Amino acid sequence: MEDPLVVFHEKVHTSRVFIRGITTVSPYQLLLFCGQLRAIHQENCVIVDNWLRFQAPGHVVSLLLACRQVLDQELARKLREQDYDIIGSPLMSAVIRLVSCDGVM
Repeated sequence: MEDPLVVFHEKVHTSRVFIRGITTVSPYQLLLFCGQLRAIHQENCVIVDNWLRFQAPGHVVSLLLACRQVLDQELARKLREQDYDIIGSPLMSAVIRLVSCDGVM
């Protein structure tokens, strides 16, 4: 993976800074599950949490934002309704395929 991205669970300051619970993630995993997204359509990019920028064609940015919005709604529904079958939804099938093959289908 070129320029791997990492996420972590905890950052601890002692005599030095330590991070715990670290794992690498793909850009799609980050874009679909982490932080707030903001599109800049004129520049063909999407920004995560006002600092991490990803370049993508405008139609891909629009699709990612729409997918993320529905995914957030589906996850919120699953938290409210524990019996809701989120795995059986067409969106989740597509998300699972996308993140498991890193966008290469």
